[in-house]
Amino acid sequence: MENNETKNIAPKTLDEVKQEIAGFMKRPGASVTEKTTPMSKLKQPVDVDYYYEVNNRFDFWQVQLAGDDAVYYYSHIPQYMHQQIVMPDGPVADLERAIDPRLKDMTFTKKDGTQTEPLKDFLVGPARKQAMMMAHKGKVVFEAYPGMNTNDIHLWMSSGKTTVSLIFTQLVAEGKVSMDEMSSKHVPQLQGTLWDEIPLWATASMSVGLDIEETPISMITPGAWINNFHKTFLGEYKTPYIEQLQKVTKHPSGEKPGGPATMRYSSGTTLVLQYICETIEKKPFGVLLQERVWSKAGFRNPAFLCLAPDYCRLNLYCR
Repeated sequence: MENNETKNIAPKTLDEVKQEIAGFMKRPGASVTEKTTPMSKLKQPVDVDYYYEVNNRFDFWQVQLAGDDAVYYYSHIPQYMHQQIVMPDGPVADLERAIDPRLKDMTFTKKDGTQTEPLKDFLVGPARKQAMMMAHKGKVVFEAYPGMNTNDIHLWMSSGKTTVSLIFTQLVAEGKVSMDEMSSKHVPQLQGTLWDEIPLWATASMSVGLDIEETPISMITPGAWINNFHKTFLGEYKTPYIEQLQKVTKHPSGEKPGGPATMRYSSGTTLVLQYICETIEKKPFGVLLQERVWSKAGFRNPAFLCLAPDYCRLNLYCR
């Protein structure tokens, strides 16, 4: 596919975004139909015809739009991406249960004074939740699986950022890296770029003052940095991630890193922290995760790290 260069372009309006998404939603499998409604249907194996159809339709937008096809992809991403398998070790830590039957009827008072629907109805309604678990004081107090089986695997998406945060925080506690250092200090490939000017505490808080924010508009704007970033992990944009990080530009507002109200969500900042962890320890992130976390926490099953075409770790997938 075309390898568009990252460039400064005029952002689309909200109406333009809605029109473009409406076009994508007309594709087979991109919207929600009776195929996956109610979501309890997802607990059954798919038939062979749909298996080949959904696999042939796999692409960036089919994954993003959360339609019928997407819920299949979320539980089967290892069919489409390279994986690094992170094995558990040692005794399994069983989660104790202390189920609180009151929680299924829990509601909240909204800002306008009205009540939300009970949790039990929310889970099977338009929100289309596949699973939910709550823990309190080390025990599971609520769990429900309206759209998946308890032994299914599922994509973590950005929840997987917690693994990078954990290992990076361990290195800070061990004195191997300082939050006051510049973000490029431990990654030679980023030296001589804008990351020279951004302290690690700003990168760790996603307050970097760069034009790499993930918004509904920027994510579908062709040529935008974050649009290219997201298309990379599915092989639709060919520039390696480290080169994309070298080409970041300052935010159009001119805001300084770490300034007031500069927190702008971006997976790019987490990737910088991951590169720092790998460079300091001289080990790929999957090995760090296995040595520091997965072999010590009593997990029963392995974790699957989704890898981009350049073999950079991008996401976590497990049950």
